[in-house]
Amino acid sequence: MFRTQPYLSTDSFGSLLVSVTNTTSCVVVKASLDDGTEIIVEARIDVEENVVEVPFSLAKIVPKLKAYDVKISFYDTLVHVTSSKLYHLPAGPRAVKIDRLYGGIFTSTNETIFPIGPYVDVGGWLAKGDIRANLQTLKDLNYNIINPDPPYPNISFIHQMFQAADMIGGIYIQYSFRHDYTDTQKADEPDGEQWTNVSDVFEAHEAIKSVDPYHPTSLVLNCQHSAAFYADSVDILSTDQITVLSKKIKELSNYMLTTPKLPPSHIIISSNLDIHAGGWISENKNTLLLIVVNSNKGPITNFSITIKDLLPFGLLHGVGEIDSEKESHVFIENGIFESNLKERELETRSTE
Repeated sequence: MFRTQPYLSTDSFGSLLVSVTNTTSCVVVKASLDDGTEIIVEARIDVEENVVEVPFSLAKIVPKLKAYDVKISFYDTLVHVTSSKLYHLPAGPRAVKIDRLYGGIFTSTNETIFPIGPYVDVGGWLAKGDIRANLQTLKDLNYNIINPDPPYPNISFIHQMFQAADMIGGIYIQYSFRHDYTDTQKADEPDGEQWTNVSDVFEAHEAIKSVDPYHPTSLVLNCQHSAAFYADSVDILSTDQITVLSKKIKELSNYMLTTPKLPPSHIIISSNLDIHAGGWISENKNTLLLIVVNSNKGPITNFSITIKDLLPFGLLHGVGEIDSEKESHVFIENGIFESNLKERELETRSTE
């Protein structure tokens, strides 16, 4: 996939992210547009289960509103072919780009947004009193993106809301189409019990992109029914009751959006239970962020997680800090983390 999109007529270069697993050999990558234009003639990369960024020139690509279909070929002992879409747009509205290497969103001023923020009650709070003051309150709580919850009072309010955000700076609006497209009595997440038709989501995505290719589309799921079914339907896939994570937004976002994420194969979870973990480690290997989520139903779950990248360095000895809210310890020895979580709990650790 391409790291940041859309590319604009004012951009000179783009980059393709390549991730090839189960091989340590040298791989040759080629990429061409649907009209035959070669954008990556031949790039040789060494892949060891990590993402490699391959730059390319945008000089040969004529800007247009519709996305180009791109054919990507990988040459090893065999030839593997895949495809992607490339947006190279004329100069126009202020574009918003997704960083598909570190996550997050780039704004038109190159500010990085962590794409997790609160629903905000428009009629019950935001529209009452001073809109600018209310948005400033949210920014002071370390949020830099919010999702105002419709219905909106009128079109004038929408203009005032965006103008207030511009005046404040550093807080952005995710415009929401709440509920079903035609029936407000139906579920507002497509994987809810009353609505599980993914075709409508794809159609909505294509309709929005045809009108506005300068901004990403997002979808919120309640994660109860076939969430993976919708993974390719939009640019940003979100989830609904992440209260614990959102409270740590400032602490986590500065780290997660500037530090490479470890490949899943580098994080070994001992338990066969439903434990999920993500890790971010600095290049000098002296700082690590580990997020662990317990999706099990039932009593406390003990887990042991091994970070392969830390084992050769003999790092992280002793007992980790005490979590005052859960009164639990994280035991750390030679890159192995041991602790426990209650049902559906989340735990974060930042260790130096």
